[in-house]
Amino acid sequence: MSSFLRFCSLTSCFIVLLGACAGGMGADNFVFPFRSDANSVDLSGQWIWTPVACLPGETLCNQELQAFQQQHKGATLLLPDNLHRYAPWFIGQSSVRREFSLPQALEGDQNLRILIGGVGSLDSVWINGVEVGSSGYDASTTAESEFLSAWSKVRFYSVHRSILRKINEIEIRFTAIDVKAGVHRGPVLIGTEKELQLQHWLYVLFFESIFQAETILAFFIFFFFVSNFLSKPVEPGFGYMGAAFAAYAVHSLYFISLPIGLDYLLFLKVQWVARILSQQWIILSMLCLIQICSPWLKKTVHGLAAILILVVFTPREFTLYLQFAAWTQAFFQLEILIFLALIPILYRRQAEPIMMRKVLFMNFIINIAYSADLLLRLNLLNTPWLYHYMALFNMLQFLGMHSHKLYAYQAEARIIKHQLLHDRLRFSMELHDVLGAHLSEIIVHSHTGDSRTDGQKAALQLAMIQQLAGRSLRFVRDLASFLKWEDQNAQPLARYIQAHLERLRNTGRYAINYQLDEFDEPLSFANLQLQRVYSEWMANVLRHSRPGQVRVRLRVTRQTITLWITDDGAGFSWRGQAEGSGLAHIADRMKSLHGRARSLRTATGGCFYCRVPLASAPSRSRASFKPGTGGLAGNSPIS
Repeated sequence: MSSFLRFCSLTSCFIVLLGACAGGMGADNFVFPFRSDANSVDLSGQWIWTPVACLPGETLCNQELQAFQQQHKGATLLLPDNLHRYAPWFIGQSSVRREFSLPQALEGDQNLRILIGGVGSLDSVWINGVEVGSSGYDASTTAESEFLSAWSKVRFYSVHRSILRKINEIEIRFTAIDVKAGVHRGPVLIGTEKELQLQHWLYVLFFESIFQAETILAFFIFFFFVSNFLSKPVEPGFGYMGAAFAAYAVHSLYFISLPIGLDYLLFLKVQWVARILSQQWIILSMLCLIQICSPWLKKTVHGLAAILILVVFTPREFTLYLQFAAWTQAFFQLEILIFLALIPILYRRQAEPIMMRKVLFMNFIINIAYSADLLLRLNLLNTPWLYHYMALFNMLQFLGMHSHKLYAYQAEARIIKHQLLHDRLRFSMELHDVLGAHLSEIIVHSHTGDSRTDGQKAALQLAMIQQLAGRSLRFVRDLASFLKWEDQNAQPLARYIQAHLERLRNTGRYAINYQLDEFDEPLSFANLQLQRVYSEWMANVLRHSRPGQVRVRLRVTRQTITLWITDDGAGFSWRGQAEGSGLAHIADRMKSLHGRARSLRTATGGCFYCRVPLASAPSRSRASFKPGTGGLAGNSPIS
């Protein structure tokens, strides 16, 4: 799966380099090298641009247009290129024109075709004063600002042979209402249908069909996530990802020519709101996937989304909207760098390492995509398809990440299944070794305690039977409590140790001194096991060492839990191996926690030490304490 992600990422980088070479960081004038011959006429080059009128209500455009018309009747442009690279203020109707001559090879009786890679946003093409084709005008009403934008459509108009002469004039009249304006994408070719058919098919495939398929794919992925939500619980990361795909699908409707004219400024605002929501939910999905999606992060990201939506709905003119969209795109760039680069690094201890590496690498790819879109909106780059190809590959990466996560869940389920089998074996061994041994002794003592046994010996045997039965009962209760995972009697480790030491102090036989850090996770596996280790060791100390003074220190950090028990009794040295009954249980419990335990006999008594890594406890336990902010302490002399 990681190979699949690397393939998508490397392919995305290749697309970026291809776009940079093909577009030359300027004109989007890429021509596929699959032409059958060289008889077609290439019309790229110098054109005369004549602005006609701004759209109604475009104040900034009207001011700039008046100043332009006072100084120029027209301007010479190199096409194909985005008109907004020369006149970023222009929103309205204008035209470009030039003359061309036909080569002798095209002076036959057959009709010709004109192929234009893209015109933003509505156009009609005229040759020698005769209209040969148009896109968008039949469903648009300029007075009511209702338009059917066809800015990404590849034009392929038929030119009747009767209108052509030796020297011809071509005029492209268009209405600019999008980021891409005028003849923004090449080629501009005139030739026979046979010559241009393959070029037309390739341009439709790469600049129309794939973009429209991207919208359909986004909707399909959204419905895929919805079906997952309905069938089984889904973690929040994939929930936000599904919502992001739905929002992006709405945003990518920008590439589909709808059948009716719309209030186009309102349509642009709605699709940009969808872009904002998609951006914010993608951020949250990635943060949740690496397990650092805290409530304050969710509130911050959604708060920023609300502010950006209000900003986008503020402008009432196309020109201002395009400026605001460029500002929000710059903010997107900064936000991605902060949330998907800085925050995972700051919270790397809480994040899942494998997923964090994937998210950081995907962040690099997303930044390339957003950089391409930002440069486009700043009129520094003229290849809008770069952003959307990157978005398409990001979809593949998201699907790959989902598949990787699903595979990880399956692997984890297999590990848990094996762990369950191991635990069942452990429980059976505990029951057989401990409870079976006690019951065997009880049976032996009960058989020897018949009527012929003297009273004193019978009393001793009965006391032994009671002691063994009590041990067996306590063992069964402890095991049942662990299996049921009950919390009504569960205590945090520090409180458990404190209660036991206070009971010892109240006997008046021991001087007690303790300092305990809080570890408030009473139901965690580490908490329960360390309670059993403490109880078993203290039982050994009181039974065999006969101390007069006991000191206990419990230290909790973000990485480890460490327990020291020192006494002034006899003491003994132990290296953590499984020997005897009680020590074997301690060794087994420390092994289950991936910890270690040792004891040492000193000149002043005995010292017991055990350390457990917190990674062996559930992840929620790691954030359940604050080292240095509190704890329990107490000391007393011998009464």
